[in-house]
Amino acid sequence: MTDRRDIVEAFVVAFADAFESRAIEVAESQCDKADGIVRERWQHVIDACGARIG
Repeated sequence: MTDRRDIVEAFVVAFADAFESRAIEVAESQCDKADGIVRERWQHVIDACGARIG
């Protein structure tokens, strides 16, 4: 069975590939619209995309 970390990492990779140089901008936009745990998840995507870029 796939653990949550693998699923999150797969999402981050797919998200970064789909949005390329705009990935962080798009994720920040979604994060701004979200609340609670969803905001935390988008923040994780932002952090992970940033780590992939730099």
